[in-house]
Amino acid sequence: MGGGEDLSGENARPPLEGVSHAEPSTSACPSFVPQDLNDCDGVAPQVFRLLWERTTCGGVSCQGVHLNDTVVFDENGKIEAWYFYSTKAGLKKKSSDKSDTRGGIKCRILRKHHKHLDGKRVFREWSRGVGREKDGRSPTDCAAVLVYPGDRTKGARPGVHLAPEDKTSVEFLDWFQLERFLEGDNFPRFGVLQRWGPREPQNSVISAVWSPSLCLVERRTNCHRQDDTSVPLHRRMATFEGSSGYRLSQSTPLQGTKVAELVRRACGEIVAHVAAVTGGSKRIVRLVAHFKVCAQTQRVTLLWCSCVRIRHKVVCEGVRGESDHLLPMFASLKVNLDPNVHVVALSTRSRRLGKFVWRMGDFECPACLEPKAEGERCHVAYKHVIAWHASSGCEGVVPEALRRAEGPALTEERFARVSQNPAFLFKTCGLCVECSLRVAEVAMEELSSQNPASTAVGMTAGMGGPAELKQYNILRLLGRDRERERERERESARSGTRTERPRSATRTKRGESMVLRARSNSARRADRAKAPAVAAKPPPATPLALPTPPQDDLAFLAEDWESGDCVHSGSPILSSSVDYVGAEDEVTLERISRVNNLTTEEYEYLRAVLD
Repeated sequence: MGGGEDLSGENARPPLEGVSHAEPSTSACPSFVPQDLNDCDGVAPQVFRLLWERTTCGGVSCQGVHLNDTVVFDENGKIEAWYFYSTKAGLKKKSSDKSDTRGGIKCRILRKHHKHLDGKRVFREWSRGVGREKDGRSPTDCAAVLVYPGDRTKGARPGVHLAPEDKTSVEFLDWFQLERFLEGDNFPRFGVLQRWGPREPQNSVISAVWSPSLCLVERRTNCHRQDDTSVPLHRRMATFEGSSGYRLSQSTPLQGTKVAELVRRACGEIVAHVAAVTGGSKRIVRLVAHFKVCAQTQRVTLLWCSCVRIRHKVVCEGVRGESDHLLPMFASLKVNLDPNVHVVALSTRSRRLGKFVWRMGDFECPACLEPKAEGERCHVAYKHVIAWHASSGCEGVVPEALRRAEGPALTEERFARVSQNPAFLFKTCGLCVECSLRVAEVAMEELSSQNPASTAVGMTAGMGGPAELKQYNILRLLGRDRERERERERESARSGTRTERPRSATRTKRGESMVLRARSNSARRADRAKAPAVAAKPPPATPLALPTPPQDDLAFLAEDWESGDCVHSGSPILSSSVDYVGAEDEVTLERISRVNNLTTEEYEYLRAVLD
């Protein structure tokens, strides 16, 4: 390849007399043309068009380089071209050029027809099958990467990064963000949107620094797993993208020489094809490209080129004769190995079914569609959400909370098929505290109707217990009581008032908070053995006629388990299948304590409430 020798060292040619010589800068480059390839840093969208171009000899595109679906935007922010890779040969393609279909010739990199250049069509074809069981892709996975010069508010042209404000932005999009981006019309100028490949355990990218005499290959692997949704998407995907990518990734060695040889050969194919389709007018002398290599098929996929240097020619006047001639010169031999690349944290807002949600640090409750703090997330089983949906009388077969959590793949047919599958019923989704309380009340009602002996004091809505007691006990089961207490203490500290603890919260000998709920008999006997003999035996009580309790007072569930009739004319008592209480028996506080194995603390609390 002509022009492959190094002109920057000791072998550099001295300046010739009468030559219009310029310092290595972009001023030696021709004026910018959108379809022309020039020296640039960060992103070179013209490379994709040249890879699609057919050579005059053979009429084929660039061989040996795989390309994911790539959409290129023009200077007006419109979709200019949609390139894709085809493994079929001799078949009619949707292309803007009839030369794409040559019988017996494998046209690898093709271009979609201009009638298909629509954002909604791009998303529809790219997202086909996402969320299905056999697809393996999740809506929260990386769907595409967007690279463009400058920023969204103030566009820029591709070029060499000479000033500190010159930069290139990189955005990693999940499927929700990609849908919002393609349905809008705010496309970046000279940007490149590329569909991301299959998900790996950890994102790994290979960077190659190519020159005619040397090729340096490095691989960096992100430190976070791609399926770890607790980490923002851009932190899971960054590798060579600026300083943040180097902090979030580590260099991993390449085992053997096969992968390095494949990458070096791919760079050579790119350089040779660009020179062939341009008739030798554009010869790449320095190239920094990023690839992904499949471990199973050893297929080399080009992501984008972050640095391109072209060999330019200048006119030499009065040298070696009277006629002018061209002398090959390099505008800049210095390769920018660290361009100013900025990774945009796009995980702040996303779109789910038309709703915006803050996704960094916050989450959207799929039941009430309200943004909530991450600390308020409570994991609730699908079976309880289904029971809540059935008891609330909502329309539709599939609960909306599960439809939003599972995505559009959860249709009515699939829900009818998996609604009895234990693996599906015991999956969990994150709900806010308020929605979790409503789901838990329905679940406790169902539990009390199926197994009344397992009902705890003040735990269910049918027991008519105080609202504060029920809420505290449900929060206790959800593990949210301590955080609620801390929030209440912080509010009281700010207001200067003292808040009382819930009546159901008592203190044990170790100082831990406990809640009044059913426990095993062995645990209660152990507590009685530790308590003093005088305190363990409650004082003799007189027959107690229980009045109808008010709404905010404590009540006990009692009914004849065989007949289902309540006792004492609707005055409820607490009963157990161990010691049956009949309708004709006399109800005393002592008997309630004995039947339900109440501890001393529970007995005193019960006595205080009934008094």
